[in-house]
Amino acid sequence: MAVDQDGAPDKILDWDSIPDAIPRVEPLSKTGNPPSYVVDGQRYYVNLNTEDFNETGRASWYGTKFHGNLTSSGEPYDMYKMTAAHKSLPLPSYVSVTNLENDKQVIVKVNDRGPFVEGRIIDLSYAAAQKLEIVRNGTAEVSVKIISFPEINGSINNTTGNLLHVNNKPQKFFVQLGAFSNMENAEKFRSQLTSQSIEPTLIKTFTNADGEIHKVQVGPLVDTNDLQSMESRLSDLGYTQAYIVTE
Repeated sequence: MAVDQDGAPDKILDWDSIPDAIPRVEPLSKTGNPPSYVVDGQRYYVNLNTEDFNETGRASWYGTKFHGNLTSSGEPYDMYKMTAAHKSLPLPSYVSVTNLENDKQVIVKVNDRGPFVEGRIIDLSYAAAQKLEIVRNGTAEVSVKIISFPEINGSINNTTGNLLHVNNKPQKFFVQLGAFSNMENAEKFRSQLTSQSIEPTLIKTFTNADGEIHKVQVGPLVDTNDLQSMESRLSDLGYTQAYIVTE
């Protein structure tokens, strides 16, 4: 039966006995990791460069209304497991969350997107919120830190380093502004961009059933901060029909 309002389950468990999530190297989810996405008219950027990620803010939790629904990563949400939702971290990621009001700490797997409420940085599963003693008040001030480790020949080393995802190369972003069947027109458009100090620009040529198509792009941009700055600049110059591609 569908639940209209979110809330706590009737089941009472020994919450402290629920084990924390166990960090491990795994592939990026096939869903939930676009360069950017829009919710309620606001654009959010996914950050794949998570070295030294650390933020402080309000944590909330979600429960019965979403239990069993698919998360942004495609996994079913289980309010009795140690998981969380975050607006920008890669899916999946593993983070430690510390309740700054009582110093309790847990490790959770980030497998969902949210919370899309102003002033909140992470949405915890009901179990995680119980372990941090957040449920009663609904929110708490927390610290969120990425748990990272290097991958060496496919094995996990316990020293601290970047969180690497198996079979995933570092992501590069490009902003595509136009596509032309005529190379001369593509070159003219690229020159127009260069004259406005929009760089670096490039033309990528692809062949399809109708012949060649020449795509004019700006990039590569190495992280979401550069991407966001470029999108804002292009919009100010009137280039509103751009879209993001990745490699």
